[in-house]
Parts: sequence; C-alpha cells; structure tokens
Amino acid sequence: MKSIRCLFFRSDLQRPIGTTFTLPPYYTAGWWWPRPASIVPSGLWLSWKLLTWWVLFFVLGIGASRYRIFTVHSPDRRLVHYSLIFPKYFRFPFMNAADLQIGSTWTEPGFRGQGLAAYAVQEILRAERRPEQVYWYVVAENNLSSIHVAQKSSLELYGAGQRLNRWGSSLLGIFVIDR
Repeated sequence: MKSIRCLFFRSDLQRPIGTTFTLPPYYTAGWWWPRPASIVPSGLWLSWKLLTWWVLFFVLGIGASRYRIFTVHSPDRRLVHYSLIFPKYFRFPFMNAADLQIGSTWTEPGFRGQGLAAYAVQEILRAERRPEQVYWYVVAENNLSSIHVAQKSSLELYGAGQRLNRWGSSLLGIFVIDR
C-alpha cells in the first residue's frame, strides 16, 4: 500500500481570523456552485478529479449543496486561483458530518507569492463562522508553500498522518491521522 505523508490543519472558530488579506487591485473573487450544464468554473480545465467531485456531489447528491469552488480572477479575467470546498466523504473518515474541507488549492505559477491562496482561505473561513463548522486543510508534508498558507490563515496544526492508496488506486485511497 503506497502512502504519502500529510499534515492535517483545521479551523479553530473560537480563535479570530488573524491577518486580513486583500486582493491586488482589480482582481475579483467569488463563488462557483455546480449545475447540470456547469461542471467547472469558467477558465478551469475539466480534469478527472473535478469530474469525479461533480458526479459525487452534484449527480449523486452527496453533500451537493456544500460543494463549491472559490475563484480568483486577474484583471484580464483569467482564472489565477481556485480552492475547492467539499463535505466529508469516504476518503476523509476523520471528518465529522458538519465539517468541510478546503482542498485542491491551486494558484497559477506566475501569480504565486501575492497572497491569493491566503486570501481565498480567509474568505472561505469567513463564509460560515458557526461553532459546529470545522474546516480541514490537508497538505503533503513536503508542500511548504501550502503549509505556509495554512499557517498564515489562522489554521491550527491538528496532526500528521498519511494518504493510503487502496486496491492500487489513489482515487480510492483514504486519509488517516496517526499522530
């Protein structure tokens, strides 16, 4: 069974969101929700991962109302950042039913270092500030940029663990916290 070491961050809603991040001038940000004729936001290429999430959450109805994508566009309307928000499903057994996860965060390489990911995480955390709402952020231990985003965004390190492949597939694998 192949594994990848991961760090598990989570929101602490008793603690205020730290630094306030802002977008550079003329950038825009917003929310996208799946619809029958819209599998991905405009400007985002369809991948097997995004198609799988759309099928799981929209077609099969598993947490459909809670799956969405936060997007950031540059002044020329190019998609330069996105972060997925999704509910618990079989790959994340450590999550509670009310929890959400911020995952598959990506920033266009030429736009990195401008705080776009930290801004996105901040806005996601502000979207639903309820005591029972916990946001998770799982990152590979060697992804220093993403770890830095989590730390800047007032997420607390909850533990370490791994992503375990099952039946030779990373798609069917699970994430486990072991310390």
